[in-house]
Amino acid sequence: MPGLRVTLLNIDGSKMFTQSQKLVEEQFAEHNQGLPKRNQHQLQSLSSRNPFRLADSLAEPTDLIHLMAHGEPGGNLLQIRLKGLWKRRFSIETLRYYWEEFGISPKVKCILVDACDTFHPSWLKEIPQMIPSGESVIYIGTTRPVLFQECESYTTAFYAQLFRGPDGPDVVGDAFKGAHRAAGATYRRQHRQECPFKLRSIQGRRDSN
Repeated sequence: MPGLRVTLLNIDGSKMFTQSQKLVEEQFAEHNQGLPKRNQHQLQSLSSRNPFRLADSLAEPTDLIHLMAHGEPGGNLLQIRLKGLWKRRFSIETLRYYWEEFGISPKVKCILVDACDTFHPSWLKEIPQMIPSGESVIYIGTTRPVLFQECESYTTAFYAQLFRGPDGPDVVGDAFKGAHRAAGATYRRQHRQECPFKLRSIQGRRDSN
């Protein structure tokens, strides 16, 4: 399978999230070692709370957008600052604004929001408004609060399967769906409970005008 382009955005930037971000970076580096360039998966990894830098990254051509942050019911991403003494909310409405103003990669096929409660109805309502009409994306979010260990367990297995390639005729779409299935199975074996990460295919509703 030709290499995929992945954009990893660490919106929080605290120690634990930076550790999780580094794990993904190391996984990509290990996989790409010795492979021809066309088969290497390209990872753009950014840690920032600056919405303009995030918007620029989201507009770059990519197949997968992986957002990493704290989450809360209602669709807000929390950014810890000053060692947790105070927090700044980065809401899904703000995210949608920047996507609408600056654009989202027209080729994105999958959005993984690696945070608590991101399969909440507020996310499922807003995500279609960020995607142009006629386009579709695979959306992956969580149904409840999750621990760092749970997220790392899921994402490590997700990327490990993604590197193996698709298990169906839709090279990109089936690759993401297969990665989700494998990651869910790994999670259930390791944690002995239902995986909180869920997948849904979402049709875009945003008017291009």
